[in-house]
Amino acid sequence: MNTRNLRLKTKLEWQNTQYLFNPKKNRYTNYDENVRTSLEHYWQIPLNEFRIKHSPSKVVIQQYAYKPSLTGTTGKTFHTEEPSNQLSQLAIKKLTELYSTLYKKPVEFNIILLKYPFLSSKILAEYLSMQTKKYRIRQIRRNLFKKVPLVSLANSATGLVDGMKSRNGLIPTSYHFLSPPPPLPSATSLDKPIIDGISTHYLNWSKLLRNGNNFIPTHLAGIKLQISGRMSLRKGAARSAVVTKSIGRLRFNTVGKSMIDYAKVEGKNMNGSYCIKVWLSSATV
Repeated sequence: MNTRNLRLKTKLEWQNTQYLFNPKKNRYTNYDENVRTSLEHYWQIPLNEFRIKHSPSKVVIQQYAYKPSLTGTTGKTFHTEEPSNQLSQLAIKKLTELYSTLYKKPVEFNIILLKYPFLSSKILAEYLSMQTKKYRIRQIRRNLFKKVPLVSLANSATGLVDGMKSRNGLIPTSYHFLSPPPPLPSATSLDKPIIDGISTHYLNWSKLLRNGNNFIPTHLAGIKLQISGRMSLRKGAARSAVVTKSIGRLRFNTVGKSMIDYAKVEGKNMNGSYCIKVWLSSATV
């Protein structure tokens, strides 16, 4: 058998399990790319990658979104309104009808709004890239680690974690659904405290995956940030510098106890080209 006959040909999206050996019938790949491009231009807010899931009966477009907040002249921070009503039910209904005619099957949107950008590496990387238009990279790096809500599972008797004091205790970050949420997981046999259906202890990623990726971790164990490029316009400044900083716990060599979310964003600012890499770690115990 010729190995070229087994070539994946037009297979572009590896996260999509749908594949047809006849390239003439494999039209959904091009449709998915067109849908992603149109949605990215339509939302105009920092978003994570769209996950398009195909089934014989319908198509589900799942997306995590973050609406940045604005700071007024008084120093108070407030959340913006839905930008141009892109996330309104009427707009989603119009997009659903449009994409249904494209796929020739029902299309559903599952959009989850995040309260913090720290829950997705790509959203955080894009958010930091947007901040480079107003602030210097060094300022962004310093301010980021002051606001990251890291958690640690402290010993109830000593209050220590691996001989070190917990940074800021258990601080569950929150989110909410635009579409009807899936069934909430029940409490474990240990009767751990539950907030919004999520245990305040470290989450078990295997349980989250069995729920169809509808839940995302509500606790952050560690973060690593790497920024490369020219940091300033000073005459003696290096044209290319790499700054790496991390905080919390990052376990790259453990299986089943941690999960690393990685993203990279490139762009340009007043200093020149730069690259921002973000690693987020969420662990279980």
